[in-house]
Amino acid sequence: EVHSRLQFRRRGMVACANENKPDTNGSQFFVTLDRCDWLNGKHTIFGSVTGDTVYNLMRLSEYDTDDNDRPRDPPKILGAEVLWNPFEDIV
Repeated sequence: EVHSRLQFRRRGMVACANENKPDTNGSQFFVTLDRCDWLNGKHTIFGSVTGDTVYNLMRLSEYDTDDNDRPRDPPKILGAEVLWNPFEDIV
């Protein structure tokens, strides 16, 4: 699902990864580190990083990456808090 008002306009957007084909969203996701306009309409956004956690997110940009821009030593998410509706103004 793609909603016209949910766009990659800022860092911290959480979205489903896919194979750039319809109905290929699986259990993988990604978090944006900056504005990513080229992703609009291509991935389902289902959340956002909030509060002080955004500072931890910015530390991810310091990780050493390979030629495909993937971290050589991937970080692990040890916990998360789920908010009922991170996009109250839309739904």
